[in-house]
Amino acid sequence: MESNAEENFITQKEKNEIFQKAYKAVTECKSTKLHGNGYLAKNPTRRQLLNADRQEQIRREEQQHQEHVELMESFGQLQQQMSTWEADREAERREHARQIEEINKAREADKEELRREFLSMLQAVNGQAPSQ
Repeated sequence: MESNAEENFITQKEKNEIFQKAYKAVTECKSTKLHGNGYLAKNPTRRQLLNADRQEQIRREEQQHQEHVELMESFGQLQQQMSTWEADREAERREHARQIEEINKAREADKEELRREFLSMLQAVNGQAPSQ
């Protein structure tokens, strides 16, 4: 029905009200009769006006419901992305902790090896010193 972006913001009822006000301003008439509907046009009945208002209200409610559903879907997607991100971060933390632990173990092994080497060198020096 509505083809361009401007029509999405202005309902048919609002367009008609704007036209009627502009028509009255241009022609400077004080008549309450609706203009622009043709010479055989009849004013809408109260029932027709209420029905049109009800249809507009139903359309708005359906649109709001659809927007709500879309928002809930995007919220669910964001929650899923966030949980995935948190899981990735936790996996990275564990990996980093494991790497740090390996580095510390390697460092301790190197320290122990250096200590043994130093002690063997010290014993060798102590053992050679009396023999000289």
